[in-house]
Amino acid sequence: MRRRLILVVAILVFSACVSSSVGRRRTRRPPTGFGRQSEYQQNQYGQEQDFGDIGQSQDYQRSNNPLEYGGLQQSNQLHYDDDQGDIQQVSQDTEDFSGLTEEGLLQQNQIGGDEPPPRYTQGDESSEVITLKTRPEAVTPKGEFVGLKQTVNGVVVYAFYGIPFAKPPTGDLRFRRPEPADKLTDSFDASHLPNACPQTVADIFNNFRGEQMWVPNTNVSEDCLYLNIWVPASVFELKEEELVPVIFWIFGGGYFSGSGSLDVYNGAVIAATQGLVVVNAQYRLGPLGFLYVGTEDAPGNMGLIDQSLSLRWLRENIEYFGGDPNAITVAGESCGAASVGFHLVSPLSKSYFKRGVMTSGLPNSEYALKSPDELKARSIQLAKLAGCKSKDTKEVIECLKKVDAETLVALQWKLYKNMLDFPFSPTVDGYFLTDHPDNLIKNGKAKRAELILGTVQDEGTYFILYHYLTYFSHLKPTSVPYDRFVDILNELFHDHSEIEREAIVDAYTNWENPEDGYANQKLIGEAVADSVFVCPHRKFADEWANRGLSVYYYHFTERLRSNPWPKWMGVMHGDDIPLFFGEAVTNSTTLYTEPEKQMSLKFMNMIANFARVGVPSNKWERYTSEHPVYLNVNATTVTDASTPDLHGPRSKECVFWNKVLPTIRSATQQCNNQLPPNQFGSLRQPQEQPQVPQWNPNGQGIHGGQGFHQPSQQQPYCGTSYPQTPAYYPPPPPPSQQYRASNGCNPPAAAPTPTAQSCECTVREGVTSTPRYEQDVDDLSTPPPAVY
Repeated sequence: MRRRLILVVAILVFSACVSSSVGRRRTRRPPTGFGRQSEYQQNQYGQEQDFGDIGQSQDYQRSNNPLEYGGLQQSNQLHYDDDQGDIQQVSQDTEDFSGLTEEGLLQQNQIGGDEPPPRYTQGDESSEVITLKTRPEAVTPKGEFVGLKQTVNGVVVYAFYGIPFAKPPTGDLRFRRPEPADKLTDSFDASHLPNACPQTVADIFNNFRGEQMWVPNTNVSEDCLYLNIWVPASVFELKEEELVPVIFWIFGGGYFSGSGSLDVYNGAVIAATQGLVVVNAQYRLGPLGFLYVGTEDAPGNMGLIDQSLSLRWLRENIEYFGGDPNAITVAGESCGAASVGFHLVSPLSKSYFKRGVMTSGLPNSEYALKSPDELKARSIQLAKLAGCKSKDTKEVIECLKKVDAETLVALQWKLYKNMLDFPFSPTVDGYFLTDHPDNLIKNGKAKRAELILGTVQDEGTYFILYHYLTYFSHLKPTSVPYDRFVDILNELFHDHSEIEREAIVDAYTNWENPEDGYANQKLIGEAVADSVFVCPHRKFADEWANRGLSVYYYHFTERLRSNPWPKWMGVMHGDDIPLFFGEAVTNSTTLYTEPEKQMSLKFMNMIANFARVGVPSNKWERYTSEHPVYLNVNATTVTDASTPDLHGPRSKECVFWNKVLPTIRSATQQCNNQLPPNQFGSLRQPQEQPQVPQWNPNGQGIHGGQGFHQPSQQQPYCGTSYPQTPAYYPPPPPPSQQYRASNGCNPPAAAPTPTAQSCECTVREGVTSTPRYEQDVDDLSTPPPAVY
């Protein structure tokens, strides 16, 4: 028996030596110690963890036939202790293996070879879960990190929590750019989630579940610059043979709150179902992350540079966990998405990643970027509030370093001015951000990367609720009288001219019944969603696609069963995060429906394919200006992609925000913000108009406007103005010379020069638009195969 065992072990060792010398993707071996396992396992709270079922039971099977995962073969792997050479196989179940010899174990279980990591697929087999009661060790140039084991329905995932990527930004390092963490001399216990950075903790609705899910679940401390890693065990064990793509997530929270340690950002499900490495990192928030005085003492953008340094750490070390440093996809939501955009244009970060996913956030949004002058003024004002009133900037910063973090975090809200006007945010600092993102993109300074852009159906409701806490309820809808509706819109868009505000009110008034208070509340949310999120995303997609780059656009329209907020809030800002991380996949059916689970699995699969090859699905078409297609992510409906009257998310409204309103602004600025006479008419009171075709690129009215479908085939219009429009809707600009020339029109007569005295403003750019067609997740066939 002993000879036979020695013979088997010798064969295994020989096979391992052969496989290690043939067909490797990289020539450099990791340091000695890779694959070593310690004696116990814990979850993030010090306990063994299993995430439960994914749909039906798809556990690893203890048999001679490996279980098929999405067309890929995966069998149980036997793991070796480097020190003793023993073969270890441990089961979660109560079945007793003590009577089996090592040879018996070899006969019962196939030894895992070079198969790709497992993928999830539906099945109905039920089997025993095999787990490894050991802790994984990763040895990197930065030190040795001892993680823990998790299982997602039997799929083993290794997690490494709280890995330091920067020195603690405390004491003299407060307000300064981050410095790389020192190399560790001892093994680092990476089994505990890291601290959250100092932030505002919301508890307005008395332990309401929808609010508490965003409250930090760990300690809060300035010593917070750490990252978390999730990697499939099979990938980790084969990291010397092949590396897999990495998804790096940046959390949102208005640059004043958030944590990568929140349950909703747990990357274990993506790692288990998609076979990828998932990473997120903490970064400084509020004044501690974005105070700016224009000197090295407080240079601004510290939080973004924290993110950049964590990306640099990944670039240098992620291969030692099984991740490909040349295939990092940076993804984020809200201000996390805006951060992705900043990294696309920053000289510090562009070389650290390959692709981007930006959902509900852009770098050129007003909430995401403040001018240096504005941010410096706020920083000085905060210092005065904290009692630091010296005229010497250096003395002010030294004083602020002595103020406790909790006080600074609380004082920042005295600077809050308006909804989405977060107290501290990024700025053009000349170091991380050398110019406004729009200019950098226009001048070809942005990274040439494939992008996924996404929005949700009701982006604005979350923000209007918190901005009008004494007026709106988190439990039921509120009836808003028309006068109050007008006042709210004027207050929300106070930075627009009076004429622009009247146009906004007009565009969002329900003219069929202006006193429908519940409709008015919904329309207020739509105005915020369209102006801040959906329409800017469509414009950004146009600009990115016009650079010849791949853009894929989705719009999430499914209200999840688990949503604890009232129905009037709809599909809220951030509701696609559980979709992205697969929370539905591991929860009971009482929280999520089976269609929602399948929707999440499909969406994760598309994100994973995008991370691999830059294409999410062979049925999700690229967005282009000529063919602005988008994906409607919805678990309950199937949309016919050929339906001609589906022009994309908020198509008519985005014509208003992206075309009409800028035209009004341009015209009125030439007339000293006065309306040209007899041109716009009354914007507030509708008037009876003859039924003539209203100009609209999509052939439809806006919010009750008298729009009529235009013929699908029509001759080019060669006039210098369009037919009459309703007085309460701004008329379109005249056809552009480019349009006229391309359609065989004669050159128009020279237009009179506009003057402020006469206000005969006629200089406007043409408006063009093409229908946007949508697809549904359920229309998608099998995605393209993974290519590394």
